[in-house]
Amino acid sequence: SSLKGTKEYMPPELTIQGTICRQSDVWAVGCCVLEMLTGVLVEGMDYSHVPSAVPVSSSAYPSGPADPAQLSPCADLDALSHAALAFLHLCLEQRYTARPNARKLLKMAFITDVETSKKGAGTISEDLQRLYQRSLTGSEDGSLGGGG
Repeated sequence: SSLKGTKEYMPPELTIQGTICRQSDVWAVGCCVLEMLTGVLVEGMDYSHVPSAVPVSSSAYPSGPADPAQLSPCADLDALSHAALAFLHLCLEQRYTARPNARKLLKMAFITDVETSKKGAGTISEDLQRLYQRSLTGSEDGSLGGGG
């Protein structure tokens, strides 16, 4: 049997151990959100240095959130709100056992809290509006260019 899917969206548990679970989809959501907010395709993570037999509980297994700058080196991450980065860090947690489920993500301020945008924390609509405004001015760095 062979793996199918977008290689760049494959989570560590799939590339290291061939394991797939519901939290694997959360990783892919993080990749998609990162792409949508920055307008830059993710490049995926390189886990070739991690032995395939290493258990997720081992100290040799990568831990903590993957750095969005590694997944998308050309993206302008400074334009993202704190709420967006917090959402991405949870989605891109390298240990699937520590990654939240979809219910928890749907309760995050980035998704639900319109009031936080007034305090500068940012919401999806605010981050997408900022991306749209940048696209209107045009861009030469590979992010969404505006104006056709």
